[in-house]
Order: sequence, then structure tokens, then C-alpha cells
Amino acid sequence: MAIPTSHKVPLFWAEMNYAGAVSPSTDGPTLIMGQRLSGGTGSANSPAQVTSAAEVAGLHGRGSQVHREAIAYFANDPGAGDVWVVGVEDAGAGVAATGSIVFAGTATEDGAIHLEIGGQTLTYAVSTGDAHTAISAGIEALLPAHGVTPNDYPLSASDAAGTLTLTAKHKGETGNGIDVRDNPLKTAGGQKTPAGITVTITPMGQGVAGATNPVLTTAIAAVDGMDFDYIFMPWTDADSLSDYKAMMNDTAGRWYYEKAQYGHVWTSRFGTVAQLGAVDPNDQHLTMLAVEGDNTGGSYECHLPNLPEEVGAAYMGACANSLRVDPALPCQTLELVGDAAGLISFRAPDKAERFSSSERNTLLGGGVATMSYSNQGAIRVERAMTSYTEDAYGNATELDVQPLYISAAYLRRMKAAIESDFGRSKITATTTREIEGRLVAEHDEMVALGWVTDTDGFAASITVEVNGTDPNRIDVSAEPDYANQLRVLSFTNNFIR
Repeated sequence: MAIPTSHKVPLFWAEMNYAGAVSPSTDGPTLIMGQRLSGGTGSANSPAQVTSAAEVAGLHGRGSQVHREAIAYFANDPGAGDVWVVGVEDAGAGVAATGSIVFAGTATEDGAIHLEIGGQTLTYAVSTGDAHTAISAGIEALLPAHGVTPNDYPLSASDAAGTLTLTAKHKGETGNGIDVRDNPLKTAGGQKTPAGITVTITPMGQGVAGATNPVLTTAIAAVDGMDFDYIFMPWTDADSLSDYKAMMNDTAGRWYYEKAQYGHVWTSRFGTVAQLGAVDPNDQHLTMLAVEGDNTGGSYECHLPNLPEEVGAAYMGACANSLRVDPALPCQTLELVGDAAGLISFRAPDKAERFSSSERNTLLGGGVATMSYSNQGAIRVERAMTSYTEDAYGNATELDVQPLYISAAYLRRMKAAIESDFGRSKITATTTREIEGRLVAEHDEMVALGWVTDTDGFAASITVEVNGTDPNRIDVSAEPDYANQLRVLSFTNNFIR
């Protein structure tokens, strides 16, 4: 109390104590990293707070990888109030992926060339008599070189007598995941190539394979000390995955007790079931989303129309929008949506190319997150599994994201409760009981929130005692029972005639 006992003047005098108002933040800050283009007002490897994808475009280039990730994220987490981005330069020794579109013939009817590039529609009107060389040159103009004219598409085109060479906007592996197709909606959607014209596509990465992702050391160091609950990283090469583990781990990273920053890394990767399962970073602080495709060197093919990093950022955004409200609630069935401006819209792979239920079960068992699809082509969150597949003894494990987000929220509340009530306290004969009572009461409040269960069991498990070596330290051990998520309901129909 600041009012001293020596104060004698009557009558009522008041002071304020704000200790009881302490409450841990539930904003759940977000960090989005991605490759940038030159010409923006931002600096490479420098964190910047943003409130819209348009701001990211100004900082790091319209149509850049980090800009398109931000579009997808904001569309699916419209309530995000604290978002930061870091734009990373392409690796100097990186290689940009290439593919091609070869046009042949002369149009014998009016119509249009319908292309889809990374999930974005490109339509070019064709008139009777148009030669393939004119069509190719016309499409080249719609896909200008980067940094010259604003280009929302993830690649540029260079025409040579009817052959368009397509070059990824960024160097590195990202270009191998750019899906390019013609007439994506087929005749049922009113799309067909005009008679007399043929279109032959060589997928991105099959011309020249994109290679060498950015080195992330400087970018990660730039956000050291900043708190983020949702971190999107688009790179899944071995070096990047190792960097994520070092950034997040329990012994020196963001989950280390002295840092207590917590958070979780989300990413995405395309490939076959075997290719995705072989990555296996065994990291409880990483969720890697599976995207259908073939990641074999020299024959790259992503079966999802959208870029893997865009669907991954949207996936994290949809989950963040739910987990921020209730970290114990499962994210299954949340639908990924595109942005209002139509720069990104999501569509499932063709039915023949989707992972089957059995394949998705295998992926989940290998610590890879999955999506599900509606008959109408909508993309939904299925299960946000982490990549934690085995413990220190080699025993098989599995872990969803919910226990980690519950842990972060739970520990933050417990910390706030103790620091609020016992910030300046003596250790007396009743202190351990008082601390125990406060922790049990806080646990009970989180039972009411649905994060944990069984206050009586928690009270029975807790021990609060003065440390045997340091009399100024109190040690607490307890076993909170986290709320589980309804994932599977097994029903046996015992049919009787």
C-alpha cells in the first residue's frame, strides 16, 4: 500500500493497484515470411507490421510470393489484428523454374484460349484466322517480365514464334509448384480451345527445375524476441526445416522456458504420399500440409491449381481464426476461401488426382496435415497434425496442433495469475497453500472455457513446495488434463432381421 500509516488527514483517500487487471493477450500475433521482389518500399529481412495484403504489395512487390501468401491469409483470418511480414530475397545462386506452352495452327472459329496459372484465370480472345504466333505474342504481353509492369501471375512469358517460355517470378523450389493448365473447367464450364489451334504444355520445373531456396539465418534473427503464435514459412528444404526446429525447440528456441514465446510454424509441400512421408522432420512445432502432386526431380507436377504456399497460408489462416477463439476446438471442416478482389480463389484438384481416404490416413500417421474436398470442389481443413512422429526413445507418437495451442494459452494464464497475485511476496507457512489454491482456481476457470477438464483431478495431482536447495524458490508440479477433440466416431451397426 502506497498510502502510509503516518497519514493523519481525514477521511477517504484512494490508490490504484492494477495487478489484478493483468490478463494474458489472446491476440495471437501472426508472422508471414516469403520471397520478395525488388522495387518495394520495404527492406529485405526486416519485420513490418501490416493490416492488409495491399500493404505487403507496397513493401515487397505486387504478386511476390509473400504478397500472395498475405492475400490468402487475410482472406481466411479476417479478424487477425496483429500481423507481421518479412520479405526475403531470392538466393543469389538460385535457379528459376521454367516450363512452356507451344501453340500451333490457325484458328478456324472464334473463341478463346483459357489458361489457369497458379489458380488464376487468364483468358485470351481468339478470332477466326488468328495464327498461333499471334496468339502466343498476345499472351506474352499479358505476362510481362517482373519489375517492368505489374504482374499478379507467379511467372512471366517470353514468345518465340509460337512457343512461350514460362519463367517463375522467383528463384528456388517455389516455381516447381506452379500449376499451368488449359481449359481448367473443360467443356462443362464452357471452355474449349478454338478449332484449328493446338496447345501443348510442359509443366513448370520440367523445362528447368527451380532450385536453391533463400538462406533464412538473417530473417529468423530479425524476429528473435518477437512473439508470434502463427508463423507461416513456405520453404520445406532440409536446411529450412532445420532452421525452423532450431527457432522453435524446447531447449533453446521459442518454447524454451527462459523465452516462453511459444508459437507454431505452418508450411506446405506438394508430392506423392511417399515423397511427403519421407520428409519427416519429427518436429512437434511444425505442421506441414500435404498437397497432391509429384515432386520428383525433372518431372515436377502439382495437381492443386493453387500454389502450395498460398493454400498453406490460407490453411493456417482458417485455423488461426478458430484457435485464437478456442485453442481446444478442432479445425476440421473449415473451408478455405479466396479474397474479395478475386486475385486468389481456391479449387480442389481433379477428383482422379486427389489423395484417397486411405492415402490421407497414411499421411496423418506420418505426421503430415491433410485437406478434404467437397463434391463442388471446395477445400476444407481435415486434420492439422504436427510432424511429431516419434519420441526420444524412437516410440511412435502423434500430436495435433490443439494441445500445443492449449499449452501456450494455459501457461500464459497461469503465469499472469501468479505474477498478479504473488509478484512481491514473502514465503511464509501459508504461501504454498495460497499458491496452490490460486493455481487450482485458475485451472477451474479454464475448465469453464473448455480448454481443460477435471479440476478435482488437477487439485489431487498438484504439489507446491519450497525447493530443498533454494529456500527462496517454490517448485510446482501438476497434471492438467487437456480437452480432447472429437476426431473419429466408430459406429457398429448390429443389424438384426
